[in-house]
Amino acid sequence: MSLPSQILCLVLLFPVSGLSAISSESCYDKGVLREEGARDTIAVHLAGLNASLMRELESGEVTSKAGDLVSEINSMLTDFNITDTLLVSDSYYLTGYYYLNINMLPEAIRSLTYSAGLRESARINDMRYSLCLNNLAATLFRTGNYTRAYDMGLRALEARRLVIGRDSSSLASNYLNLASICLEMNDSDNAILHAEAGIALSRLFPGKVTPAVTADLYQVIGLSLYRNSEYTKSLVYCSEALKLYDRYGTGNSGSKQLVINTMSQLYRRLDRPEEAEQFFKRGLSLSGDADIREKYLVYINYADFLAEKGRADEGERVLEDGLASVRKVFGQDSREYYMMLASKADFAHNESGEGYKAIGMYKSCLPYIESHPWDISMKKYLLTVYAIFLFEAAR
Repeated sequence: MSLPSQILCLVLLFPVSGLSAISSESCYDKGVLREEGARDTIAVHLAGLNASLMRELESGEVTSKAGDLVSEINSMLTDFNITDTLLVSDSYYLTGYYYLNINMLPEAIRSLTYSAGLRESARINDMRYSLCLNNLAATLFRTGNYTRAYDMGLRALEARRLVIGRDSSSLASNYLNLASICLEMNDSDNAILHAEAGIALSRLFPGKVTPAVTADLYQVIGLSLYRNSEYTKSLVYCSEALKLYDRYGTGNSGSKQLVINTMSQLYRRLDRPEEAEQFFKRGLSLSGDADIREKYLVYINYADFLAEKGRADEGERVLEDGLASVRKVFGQDSREYYMMLASKADFAHNESGEGYKAIGMYKSCLPYIESHPWDISMKKYLLTVYAIFLFEAAR
């Protein structure tokens, strides 16, 4: 199982652009609402909905009220011809952010694409435009469309440069995103170059780049070096990232869990099994919400480690615990659940010699592909291994 690098810095919210102006003249003519008055009233109402949705999203939680506001905004965008381009772009930006947060990724891509397109048509290059491109890159990243995500990330970087200048500390998050995408494209060299550019900014502007972003940049370099089999050097960068996470925290990203998982793998490669197991257990002991979300990777790799050490029965129990945990945290229709199930199938095939049982488990993963057609990387992974198992069983 290859190491993940889902550590993009999602700078998702930015203060709403100026609301549509309200005419100072009366909107009524002999008691009847004039056409331009009606248009202004609709625009003012949409601006109010945008402001309300912004407040809900800034709370950090996806509430039922936010869902209701998105439904009302979508109805207005469908039912009325609102000519305020910036206002409509803001609406699509906020609804796209909402969809991204609830993993409705095709809807997020559509809304964010509309938002960016409207600003481009009006030749508006503001901070929200750059953040919209950034979020669009993050959404494409999650669907596995890494090539398009990288192109969008480059556009986001250039758009932000035009707004704030080339030597700004805030570009560090853009470099982190580009480095993360390169890592998924197995382009370790460019991942390191982008991450080093971000670290250079953190040194140039001490105190302005958050410790969490700086730590993530170190972690990307560590992961890249791991991919290049430079294990000792990778351990140095990952250890630096962990120091920063321990000292300052990670926000809500789960990055600490990811670096602990990477370090456990590094100690395995360096033939230091006691330290590897120590880090596996440390990862399983983390209880923060973000860390729990990433814990499934530790279950998978720890089980593989135990089997490698002749403790396959323990490894099987670890996977059973992991599957139950993922089912509870993510639900049975989640990507993480099917990743765990596929890993359990791999374990049954490789360690127990239960080929037909493994095929059955992989077959039960196929409905995920049908219900999540946007998840390109998961589709490739599941179908490739399933085909291999079928071929081996037929021999």
